[in-house]
Amino acid sequence: MITVERHGKVSVLRMDYAKVNVIDLEFMTAIAEQFRSVPASDAIVLTGNGRAFSAGVNLKRLMEEDLGYTTELLDMLSSAILEVFLHPRPVVAAIDGHAIAGGFMLAAACDLRLMSEGMTGMTELKVGVPIPSILREIARHSLGHYTQSLVLSGDLIDAQRAYEIGFVDAVIEPEKLLDAAIARASALAAIPAATYALTKRTLKFEAVQRMEVAEPELDEEIRATWHDPEIRAGIAAYLASISRK
Repeated sequence: MITVERHGKVSVLRMDYAKVNVIDLEFMTAIAEQFRSVPASDAIVLTGNGRAFSAGVNLKRLMEEDLGYTTELLDMLSSAILEVFLHPRPVVAAIDGHAIAGGFMLAAACDLRLMSEGMTGMTELKVGVPIPSILREIARHSLGHYTQSLVLSGDLIDAQRAYEIGFVDAVIEPEKLLDAAIARASALAAIPAATYALTKRTLKFEAVQRMEVAEPELDEEIRATWHDPEIRAGIAAYLASISRK
C-alpha cells in the first residue's frame, strides 16, 4: 500500500494501492500511520506509483458500502490529510500522475509540490458532493484566490497551468522528479527542526484558525449531502456514464 525508502534524512513514502491510489478508509488510515511513524529527524517526500499520485475517492466502493462507511471515510479523509498538513517536518509532494479531488487535497497538504505529468483539480462539484471544511481550508491555503474558480468549475488542469497559478512549485521531467523532490526535501531538512516547525505553524496559522471556527451545523450539512439519496443516485449515474466510455 505504502512503501518507505530512506535517502539520508529523507523518507520517501511511495503510494502504490489499487492501480491509481484510489482513496478509501484503509488507504487514508495507512497514510496517517506512516506519517506518524517516520523518524522525527526526517523530511518526507510523498509520491505515487508512476501511474497516478492519487485519482481520488473510490466512488464505486462508496456506493457499495452503507452510510456508516461514508461517515468514517469523510472523517478519516479529513483527519489523515490534516496530519500531512500539520506535520512539523518538511513534506514535499512529487506528483507523478493524476492528483484529483482527494488526491489534489493530499498534494495541497504538502509544503512544496513538484509535478511531472497528469492532471489535477477539485472535481467534487461535478460529482455532486461538497468539500469537507478542513479540506476546503487546506485547498484555500495552497491556492489562494484561485480556490473559488477551481472549486466551482471542477476543471482539471495540467502541470504547466498548475505551476502558473502557483499550486505547484516546479514542473520537472518525469525521470528527474524523484531526485529533484529528494534534493528539495534534503535542503529543507538541513534547517533547524524547531525553526522549520515554528515557521510552518505561523504560515498555516490562519488556515488552522478557520478550521477551528467552522460551524458544526455546516459540517453536518456537508455530511448529510454525501448521505443524500438523490446525490448518491447521481454518483451512481456518474459511475455508470464513465464505465460506458
